[in-house]
Amino acid sequence: MSALEANFSLLSLSLGENGIPPVHLRVIQRAISFNNQYRSLKQRNDKFEGFGHNLMAESLKTWAKADMFIAQRLFLRLRQPRDILEVEVAKLLFAEDGHAFSFLGVGHT
Repeated sequence: MSALEANFSLLSLSLGENGIPPVHLRVIQRAISFNNQYRSLKQRNDKFEGFGHNLMAESLKTWAKADMFIAQRLFLRLRQPRDILEVEVAKLLFAEDGHAFSFLGVGHT
């Protein structure tokens, strides 16, 4: 399960007949869903050069405010940005100390 915390590339997973406890199955499903939705959001906003990061940041704020699981995944994802869009989004969302989202007011370390 801990591997899912750092894996943001996994977009699908075939579990077949593996007996996975329901609670773990739910975490796996939510992590994969996050990865797919985040990827889609990023692709949509990446084409808006100069202001796509603002659009993406606003969408991510709304998404994270609604669900602490999403907020935690997003926090972990943006701590290691992969490109300039994610760097700019992280600048907009993180508090100055980098240990919390500025819009939530609480840490997610």
